[in-house]
Amino acid sequence: MVDIAIVEADAYTQDKIRNLIKKQRSDCRVVSITEPEFLGTGHPFDIVFWEQSLAEGEELQPLQLRRFREDAVFVVMTAEKGYDEADPTAPHFLLEPVEEEAFGEVFERAIQDAERYKILSHI
Repeated sequence: MVDIAIVEADAYTQDKIRNLIKKQRSDCRVVSITEPEFLGTGHPFDIVFWEQSLAEGEELQPLQLRRFREDAVFVVMTAEKGYDEADPTAPHFLLEPVEEEAFGEVFERAIQDAERYKILSHI
């Protein structure tokens, strides 16, 4: 079972992500929560879809997301095209509006990373 959180996305995006997840993997438990709920939860999510809006001139700080859980896989969703995907510390990234093909590629990598984290945590 893969536990997935969708954080701070609008209802349309939540439904779209949930449907894309279920289309690819039926063994996922998906919850939609707000950022304050996410920050206050002790639930160990395997993958977190995090909607990120950036103010003008602001840059995404992927390492700040990692402080919530070291072994969670973050997929950042943003409409901002200035995101630097070359950053080796960056989480997975989806440009909004989310397209099915792009989602499939990112989701498969995120699943692989989440499974790797689970294996490593049992060593």
